[in-house]
Amino acid sequence: MANFARSLRLSGLKLFEVERDGNCFFRAIATGLGEHQGCHASYRERVVSHMEAHPDDYTPFLTFGEGDEEDDADFEQYLSRMRRDGEWAGQPELLAAVQALRVHLVVYQEERPSYRIECADKAAGCVRVSYHDGEHYNAVL
Repeated sequence: MANFARSLRLSGLKLFEVERDGNCFFRAIATGLGEHQGCHASYRERVVSHMEAHPDDYTPFLTFGEGDEEDDADFEQYLSRMRRDGEWAGQPELLAAVQALRVHLVVYQEERPSYRIECADKAAGCVRVSYHDGEHYNAVL
């Protein structure tokens, strides 16, 4: 991760590590928005509530009762699980965060291209996170 942090520094950015407790995406978002990473629960709730209010935007990208790891029977059960402290965020939560928080999101990855998820509001601020080894997010400031 040292090389990755160095490459971010060369771009004028800094890697800010957050706890590895399943709340890392929401911790990284809180940090990127200038709050303490301990505020992660309120960001999780805002994101999941947005998903609940806009099910047609997210259900096409989810499967229910088909996987070995996540056996959610339906969208309501999925939302219930995602509201739990320590539950990992996935791509649907990234998309929902952009809309719920009205921010653009840039995701940096070591040895992979970064990508940007745009908010409908072109004047929105930008939050940057890094994604590591398919299992952890940090803030990029």
